[in-house]
Amino acid sequence: MRAVSRLVLAVLACVLFLNAPPALAQINSAWYGEYFGNAMLAGAPLLARTDPEINFVWGTGAPSLTLPADSFSVRWTRSVVFNAGTYRFTARTDDGVRIYVDDVLVLDAWVDRAPDPAATADVTITGGLHVVRVEYYEHGGTAVAIVTWELLSSPQPAIPTASWTAEYYNNPTLAGSPTFTQIESTINYNWGYNSPAPDLLPADYFGARWTSYPTFSAGTYQFVIHADDGVRLWVDSLLLIDAWFDSGYTPPNVATATLGAGQHTVRVEFYERTEVAAIQVQWMRVDQPTPTPIPTTPPSVAQPWTAYFYNNTDFIGAPASFAQYATQGLDLDWGNSAPAGVLADNFAMRVGQQTTFNGGAVRFSIRADDGVRFYVDGVLVLDEWHTASGRYYFVDQVLAAGMHALTLEYYEATELASLRFYWVYLESSGAGLPVELQVNANQLNVRSGPGASYPILGRAQRGEYYAITGRSASDARWVRIDFGGVTGWVNGSWTTIQGDQTLIPAVPGT
Repeated sequence: MRAVSRLVLAVLACVLFLNAPPALAQINSAWYGEYFGNAMLAGAPLLARTDPEINFVWGTGAPSLTLPADSFSVRWTRSVVFNAGTYRFTARTDDGVRIYVDDVLVLDAWVDRAPDPAATADVTITGGLHVVRVEYYEHGGTAVAIVTWELLSSPQPAIPTASWTAEYYNNPTLAGSPTFTQIESTINYNWGYNSPAPDLLPADYFGARWTSYPTFSAGTYQFVIHADDGVRLWVDSLLLIDAWFDSGYTPPNVATATLGAGQHTVRVEFYERTEVAAIQVQWMRVDQPTPTPIPTTPPSVAQPWTAYFYNNTDFIGAPASFAQYATQGLDLDWGNSAPAGVLADNFAMRVGQQTTFNGGAVRFSIRADDGVRFYVDGVLVLDEWHTASGRYYFVDQVLAAGMHALTLEYYEATELASLRFYWVYLESSGAGLPVELQVNANQLNVRSGPGASYPILGRAQRGEYYAITGRSASDARWVRIDFGGVTGWVNGSWTTIQGDQTLIPAVPGT
C-alpha cells in the first residue's frame, strides 16, 4: 500500500512527529510561507505565515488582503525526515510551480498552466533530514496551489523497527492478557465517545500499552503527550511521564531526557475512563541547534482592547454593550454572571487590539469557556467555535516587526464564562520552547512577590502553562511568571519547569 503524506504546514520547531504516516516521519508540522506582491519572488515578502498545508483554491481571489489577486508568488519551506525510498511529488497549480529537495530542482513547471494535468516528478531520497522548498506564482485568472507526495517504493521492511506494538485491554488497569494486539505506525488517535474496536472493546474503561524500539542520535529530547485520560511514558527503564489520573486532552504532558546514540525502548501506557478518548505522542530534539534566547516579555501595546457584547452567539444586530481593557492580555472571568447589559448565558463578544510587536516568533495562549476564534491581521489562525470547559489552545505565529491587529471572537453557552489570552516570544531561531512551567497543584496561589507573605493576585489552575520571566535571587523556589499580562510569583515546588532553566534570570533585590 502506498503511504501518502500531504505537505502539512511548517512550525518553527524541528519536531519529529510520531503521528506521521508510516512511510514518512515529519520533523516540522508546518510550512513557512513567504508571500510576495509580484510573480517573481522579488523583494521582501508582504506576508509571512504558517499554512496548515499547501492545498489552496483561491479562485479569482487573493490569499490575503495584503496581496493582489493576480501577479503574486509564494515560497514555502519545510524540513522533513524521510525514510529512504522513491517518492512521487505531484503539483496541481494555476500557474507556475517549482519543487526543490535540498536545493536541487526536482520539478520544474514554471510556466502559465492549468491545474490539470498535474505536474509530477519521481525522486529517490536517502533516509534522514531534508529541506523541501516549493515556489509558486499566479499570473492571472484562477489561482490554485496543491502539492502532495507519496512513497512509490522503499527498501525498508513493511513493519519498520520504529513501529509500535499495540496491546489493548478491556479494563483501565491493563490487568490480565490483552484483548487484542496489533502493529501500529503512530500514536495519534481521537476516538471521541467511541471505542478503538467496537466489536472487542468498550467505549469507556479500557486501556492500551504501546512499545517501540526507535533509533535516536545522541542528544536531549523532549517528549510531548496529549491524553484523555491517564498516561505514562517510559524510555528504557526510566519513567519520564506519570499522569495516571483522569485528565483532559490539553494541556500536554511534557518531559525531557538525554539519550545516547542507538536503539532505545519507548513504552506508553494509557487508560480511558469515560466520555472522550484521545491520545497523541510525539517528540523533538531540543539541544541542536542551541537557540539564542530573546526576552519573553510581551511587546508594547499601542491602544487598549475594545470589546463589543451581543445578546446572542452569532453577532446578530447591534451590540448590547461596550467595554475597554487597558491590559497586555485578557483575563476575563464572569463566573455564572455576565458583563453589564448582557444576558448571563448565550452571549458573544468581539474584542480587538492594535499591538506593536518586535518581530519574530510569538506563542499565543488562549483559555476559553466556551467557544473562541482568533485572528491575526484579519486571518483566522484558531477556530474552536464549540462548547468547552476552560480548554487551553496554543497558536504559534511569525510576525514582522510593527503594528498588528489581534481579534478574538468568543461566545458563552451556559454556566461558567471566562476568556484568558496572553502571549510570549519564542526563541529567535524558531527551535524549542520558551522556559515555562506547568501547574501541578489543583490551585496554586499567584502572589505579588517571592514569598508566602505577599498578597495573592489570583490562582493558577492545575495543568495551566505560564511563561517564566525570572526567579528570586535569594530563594530559587520562587519564580516570576507572566500571569495573563500581570507579573506574578509562584512557588515552583508545585510546578514542572520546562526548558533550559539556566536561561531564567535572577531578579535583583528579591
